[in-house]
Amino acid sequence: MADCLYMEDSYLKEFDANVISAKERYIILDKTSFYPNSRGVEWDTGKIISKKDGKEYNVIYVGKFERDISHEIDKEGLIAGDEVHCFIDWGRRYKLMRYHTVAHLISGVFNRNYNLLITGHQLTPEKGRIDLNMEKFDIEFIKKNN
Repeated sequence: MADCLYMEDSYLKEFDANVISAKERYIILDKTSFYPNSRGVEWDTGKIISKKDGKEYNVIYVGKFERDISHEIDKEGLIAGDEVHCFIDWGRRYKLMRYHTVAHLISGVFNRNYNLLITGHQLTPEKGRIDLNMEKFDIEFIKKNN
């Protein structure tokens, strides 16, 4: 399992790593700051640059499968043992971070004030969706207290 650098520093924009596994366009690094698709929040994208030849690979999807974080890149070429320098698409990451924070704020407001729970969400850089448990929704309570 890779060291998840995003858990230690969510503002980390670039890092060095080693490729420990490569199968066609799917690579696993010894450490990563690319956030995988998880809990309704989309994955990070960015670039991986090979230190041996300077070739650039676009990271187009990141997922967690069993215990490994797999990085799908736009073309083949990296092999196990390659040293790489990685860049997170910061604009995308920062937007998703802000949406994630807002989802928690909305959850707190709806739960505390209206006894509604968020049951799921989907956050992308373009839009967000939040699902609420409406079983205990009481429009009269809202009208009376607003």
